Amino acid sequence: MEIGKDITQILLPGLDEENCISVDDAKQLLEQADFNLEAIGVTENEGESLTDMLAEMDSFFEILHNEDQDIIKCKAAPQQQEAEKPAAPQPQGEQSPEEIATLYRRICGITKLLLRKNDYPNGWVPLMDLGQEMKVQGHVLPAGEKISSFLRKQPELFELMNDELNTYVRLIRDGKLVASAIAPAPAAKSRMISLYDIFDFAYFSNYKETKQKLAELAVEDDWFVISDDAISDRYALLDYKLRTRYAMLVKAQLQGEGEGIQVALNEASFDTGFVTAEGHPIMAMFSINVQRGNGRWQTYEFKEFRVAE
Repeated sequence: MEIGKDITQILLPGLDEENCISVDDAKQLLEQADFNLEAIGVTENEGESLTDMLAEMDSFFEILHNEDQDIIKCKAAPQQQEAEKPAAPQPQGEQSPEEIATLYRRICGITKLLLRKNDYPNGWVPLMDLGQEMKVQGHVLPAGEKISSFLRKQPELFELMNDELNTYVRLIRDGKLVASAIAPAPAAKSRMISLYDIFDFAYFSNYKETKQKLAELAVEDDWFVISDDAISDRYALLDYKLRTRYAMLVKAQLQGEGEGIQVALNEASFDTGFVTAEGHPIMAMFSINVQRGNGRWQTYEFKEFRVAE
């Protein structure tokens, strides 16, 4: 499965010594890579979590449940721990950019490990503790480099503080790994936009809830079906009819037939084709999407269903 390999490659910069990464860090890396979650057949609009999606790819990923949060273990990631943990660290000469990037990533992992083991006030880890743990794990700084000066070269990642007794380091952004500062993010994958796909037209914050609301308004004969599909998704027919209705309206509008999608400056709407028990048409209403970003780039966002009089 190429998708599993692609996701593993994206998560590589954030993996720790055991090829593990927190769910929050994984989400951040996938967002930075502009990875399309629909590529694995499920959208967050339908209520699926990242761990649910990855759990289905059990040959690539294993979900470990911790007290604080779930951890993702990448089974297919290269096993380099032993090569990166020499028994007796030796002074090194000039290191390559890739080796430096790996070292910063490892330091982030070690810092988060220490935070899980110890109750450091406000997340400030004594630099002495960090240095000792680095020696235990066999990580060596470039020749002549002090750990404090080394960390100060990455202000996007580390914050340092001094008092009378010690120097302390804290990870930026509440301990989350800032992967873009360590290694270039994988190139974003482009995809074709379809005029006939309702999800390319509008953003749905919770599509499962949207289907439920439409089902509550519509005549049951229009959407309910008793079949094996209804066991996993009782709104399967409603979903199919709504998407098809949108596509047919767009097609008719492009051919100059019918009213199609009604678009104004700040809103849009269309007749869903469903009716209430009293026979009133049910309209889908949309507003302009003013909070665009990863995962919600569409021009409009769904607002509500409205019964036409």
